[in-house]
Amino acid sequence: MKRILSVFICIVLMCPLAVTVGATDPFTVSVTADKESAEVGDTVSFTVSLSGAAESSSGSIEVIPGDGMEVVSGEMIAANTSLASYDLSKNKGVVGFSALTVPSGNFARITVNLTGEVSGAWTLGVKVKLNPTGSEATSSGSVNVKSDEPEPVSVIVGSISAAPGETVSIDVSLENMPKIKSLAASDVQFDSDALEFTGAEWKTAGSILSSWDNSTGKGVAAFRTETDINGVILTLPFKVKDGTTPDEYTVGIKIIGRRADGTTLETVTVPGKVTVESAVLIGDVNNDGMITIRDLSELKRLLAGASEDEFNLANSDVSGDGLVTISDLSSLKKMLAG
Repeated sequence: MKRILSVFICIVLMCPLAVTVGATDPFTVSVTADKESAEVGDTVSFTVSLSGAAESSSGSIEVIPGDGMEVVSGEMIAANTSLASYDLSKNKGVVGFSALTVPSGNFARITVNLTGEVSGAWTLGVKVKLNPTGSEATSSGSVNVKSDEPEPVSVIVGSISAAPGETVSIDVSLENMPKIKSLAASDVQFDSDALEFTGAEWKTAGSILSSWDNSTGKGVAAFRTETDINGVILTLPFKVKDGTTPDEYTVGIKIIGRRADGTTLETVTVPGKVTVESAVLIGDVNNDGMITIRDLSELKRLLAGASEDEFNLANSDVSGDGLVTISDLSSLKKMLAG
């Protein structure tokens, strides 16, 4: 009876030890792609590595491919193995070590095809288990995938500042226009109350013909062979009408590219703007568009300490020395005297 009791006590004491071994066996997994970025249709290999593991008799891996990934091969590459296999149908692999081994470094290599369509970071997840402890660790690796969809074609309209009465030219540029035989331009958009459009001028290098019809507001440029277009293609001249209120006025245009087979490429327009500034009319202190005796009175008020917000300071610097002083009063008197 004493012998049976001793055996029972030994079994009870040993059980907690077995649980403790499994619970204190942490290890880490890292997953690294063989390239940082790829395109849809490329093949990428991920290396799975271990560190911090305890002695093990065998191990396994479960692979979780992300959306757009198709696993095409798996290989167990751990050292000191007596057997190693990978089952593509289950996306799982196993190894058996020839002796108790501390697995470290390369453990498996997983190769995938990128079959999806969405660009971004694509992730491959893995779960590794080691025996006899039964401890597990998970991790993932990613590759930045660029979709094979072409970049959108953009029309970039420039911006410029001007004063009433001035004429300005705005550049129109194209980005990512691939191999086209001709360009068509139309629908110039602007505020006709503030701006007067005087007709576009083509700036396409290598074109065999180009034209603009003011009566229809349309133009075309053609090329001998299909040509990639990037950079300035047009200039749009505008005259800022007299009396235009200082403000920002939007300018846009529609451009369509046509390939040799007749297909067209639509574009996205990024509009520009004409920023109309107050006209500088030296001596027009009260900013009414004229130089009269009233400006002399207003300049006296300004010099006497009236709020500067009531006056056009640029017009008030009659002497042109960058300051508004008593000398400007004398200069304005001479201007009014002729």
